[in-house]
Amino acid sequence: MTYNIKYIMGYMGMGLQQWIYGMQPRKPFSVEPKKTFTALPKYSRTFKLQPSKPVGNFYIIFSLLLLSFFVVVVFVKKPAFLEHARKVQHQKTKRIEVFNKEAFLFLMKSGKSRLQNNNIIGAYSEFKLAHNLSPENKEAKDLLFNTTYILCENNNAFCKELGLLVSNF
Repeated sequence: MTYNIKYIMGYMGMGLQQWIYGMQPRKPFSVEPKKTFTALPKYSRTFKLQPSKPVGNFYIIFSLLLLSFFVVVVFVKKPAFLEHARKVQHQKTKRIEVFNKEAFLFLMKSGKSRLQNNNIIGAYSEFKLAHNLSPENKEAKDLLFNTTYILCENNNAFCKELGLLVSNF
């Protein structure tokens, strides 16, 4: 007794093709080739050439109006946008300057503290960072030079850096 699969399932499945749900069960232990799907019918539709419908001036005028509206909006908003961008850039620059100033003061304070605690290498690193933030500051230059000089007396590896400092001052 054979049952047709499409009647057992009760529906055709979601998106399954007819050749899949129409397959018959095979005999046990037999090897039969699977049936291929049904061939597509030949496409036999013909087209006749005819002139295209004339496009009215409405679409052209509407496109030009839309384009001109966009151009006007850009030219009206451009100065306001540029002014806003300038303000944002100025605030960003100001914030960076304040941050660098605070970092410089912290590094100088930390370097002096390390110098008092006889941590010369730590003080040297702090003064070097402070000098990188503010190369014009005389106090940072002097402290960096003095700590490098002390390190050069103790360790010859810092003498090369001392030479570079002397040539830059």
